[in-house]
Amino acid sequence: MDILSHQIGPVTVIELEGPMNLKSMRWLHDSLEEWVAAGKLRLVLSLRDVTLISSSGLGTLIQFSQDFKSRSGRLALAALHQTGKEVMAITKLDTLFQIYDTVEEAVESMHSED
Repeated sequence: MDILSHQIGPVTVIELEGPMNLKSMRWLHDSLEEWVAAGKLRLVLSLRDVTLISSSGLGTLIQFSQDFKSRSGRLALAALHQTGKEVMAITKLDTLFQIYDTVEEAVESMHSED
């Protein structure tokens, strides 16, 4: 999995590319922890270029979301493919995560919550 990040104001946009599976989730979790340790508490995960979300990928997202919220962080998912949206709806994870059609909408939501 490739992970790229950039700032839009106070929001860190993290662009993920490739499969979200057990192997890549360890690396992603470590990267997310580094961003949190650096004080980056507004994160948008762009899933536009994610080719697969395995059960371990979902589990890691759930665990990180819960940890992140306990630190008063805000996390949003953006640009999921239709299959990803369906998985989130079927598993009811769309009630746990803020999910947006575009990165721009997710970033805007972070600004409007100030």
